[in-house]
Amino acid sequence: FGQHLAKRRTLSHNIDFNFGGQIRPDMVMSSDNPRRPTSGNTAMFHGCTLTYFDGLGRGEVLRLALNHLGIAWTDDRIKGSDWPALKAAAPWGKLPFVKLSDGTHLAQTKAILRLVGKQGGLYPADALAAFRVDELVDTMEDLSNAVRLTGDGKEQAEKEAIRTESSERGEIHALLRKIDDFIGAHGSGGFAVGASLSIVDFAVFSTCSSIASGVYDGVPPTVLNPFARLQAVRKTVASLPSTIAWYEHRGDAKSKGEIFNAAAKDL
Repeated sequence: FGQHLAKRRTLSHNIDFNFGGQIRPDMVMSSDNPRRPTSGNTAMFHGCTLTYFDGLGRGEVLRLALNHLGIAWTDDRIKGSDWPALKAAAPWGKLPFVKLSDGTHLAQTKAILRLVGKQGGLYPADALAAFRVDELVDTMEDLSNAVRLTGDGKEQAEKEAIRTESSERGEIHALLRKIDDFIGAHGSGGFAVGASLSIVDFAVFSTCSSIASGVYDGVPPTVLNPFARLQAVRKTVASLPSTIAWYEHRGDAKSKGEIFNAAAKDL
């Protein structure tokens, strides 16, 4: 498995977010030459590698959260054609996963996200607030599944029509309304839960942006427009210096989905 990873081109990052959003050449890290050691709770993630496909999907929330920690890490993007040879050796046979610098493997997106949050100060200490964060993170998976399964098995034109209907006044719209109401009840100031940044803000941003970005045929790009509180969370995350720097760093490699994500700062 390690031989496969060694053959792929990967990018390592350590971006200074206090440099006016610009990325100097010395901010792009190589795994064998870290600029500085990381202290504190985030140290376990210093020099880690995140492996996922070259797309948004389940990997983007982890990329943004790891990047926000301000540590050196490697964004290992594999091709679909590489996956069959890697699957048997991957934890649980799934992507994404994280390999720490000591060789420890971490798997399952939400479990990794919670650990990043706990180690990086992005997870509430209060038990009920932590529950609300987990509750909405889990709901993001429900939302993704609802969109993916809507119109499943239908001919393309019919599937798109069903998704458009559901997005505008059906199941997808209703679930988005519940999410917006949840944010109104439990969040404030552009944050989904509480009044400060947590992992659930990255989850809401990644999932909802993906849905509206054109990844799912038939879902209009205006699907999120009626939900002001949800959109405020997207704006909050997109406006973080770490997020701005991340998408600027991606440069010409940015996909249409990444361009859509980055544009949320202008909402």
